[in-house]
Amino acid sequence: MNFIAPYEQILVAPYEGEIEVAMHDGSKIMLKKLAPDHDPTNRHLAFSVLESAQVKMEFITGLIYVSEHERPDFHELLQICDTPLAYLSEDRLRPSKDQFDALLSTF
Repeated sequence: MNFIAPYEQILVAPYEGEIEVAMHDGSKIMLKKLAPDHDPTNRHLAFSVLESAQVKMEFITGLIYVSEHERPDFHELLQICDTPLAYLSEDRLRPSKDQFDALLSTF
């Protein structure tokens, strides 16, 4: 079991470009904002930015990468209905005996 001593929260004021931030142990980290013209849809550029930041020991802030490809969200993947479960009738919540038996036969 590890113990992590409580420290005061480190707050950073809004900044442009980059800023050096002192940590509790006296070490310092460099926070660097992405350039305003950064294209977050360019996957290769995103990897390049991350590799460069790793070499320079910088922490990049901002939207580094987002896929443009249309992907279903979590609710679509799980096929969740729009109506909250609390408002669904019992016949929509419970399978019929035949449906339940069919489901059990798949196991």
